Amino acid sequence: MSAKYKVVYKHTDGTTTREEEVLVEAAAEPTREEARKIAKRDAVRFHDAGTASIEIIAVVPYP
Repeated sequence: MSAKYKVVYKHTDGTTTREEEVLVEAAAEPTREEARKIAKRDAVRFHDAGTASIEIIAVVPYP
């Protein structure tokens, strides 16, 4: 059975820092590495050239 999780992350493109959230459905809570991959894929919508850094803030169950 799968559940929804919210990944909260902060990303920087060198000049701008933003905090974002993304929802993911998974069989188990994403690990920090999985959460980082999810955040990297999501951050692409903000930065065509990629991001300078991504920091995972939290991974929590979503109701």
